[in-house]
Amino acid sequence: MNYLTRRNDLWSPLADFRREMDSLFDDFFSPTNARATGNTNHVWTPACDVAEEEGHYMLSLEVPGIPKDEIKIEVADNTVTISGERQSKNEKKEKGAWYGERRYGKFQRSFTLPAGIDADKIEANYQDGVLSLMVPKAESAKPRQIKIGSSNGFFGKLLGDSRKREEEHHSSSAKEKVA
Repeated sequence: MNYLTRRNDLWSPLADFRREMDSLFDDFFSPTNARATGNTNHVWTPACDVAEEEGHYMLSLEVPGIPKDEIKIEVADNTVTISGERQSKNEKKEKGAWYGERRYGKFQRSFTLPAGIDADKIEANYQDGVLSLMVPKAESAKPRQIKIGSSNGFFGKLLGDSRKREEEHHSSSAKEKVA
């Protein structure tokens, strides 16, 4: 599977299961020496958490060791794509044993955004190796409470017109009875 073109359905209920399976296959098919030697042709997938809040969605990706100016975030159509590369320092010991489990190389994660978000207002923050994206919901997608209206709105006008017609009908009927 080509990890550079894989898309993740951000809002899928099976996202946790899929992430665990991806991690299992990444570990199985990724030779340890590629991770340990800093082979930058290797592709890795940073772990990501997604939370839905009242007014926004929050994505948090673990990307420690990558300077924030080397992380690229793009939004196109209804997809946000986060990419970058963790460079190896190639610190090999001359004597003694050396074993490394850190992943080096390129990464890319793409998420399909749900309908009803405001893509122009997405914000990003990078702190302590965690990249956080706040994806705001559009005002039209946020729930709002509807109050039962007074007589000034649409229904007031509609009911007012029908009441007026009813009153006119009653007054004309009364005049006919008197005459």
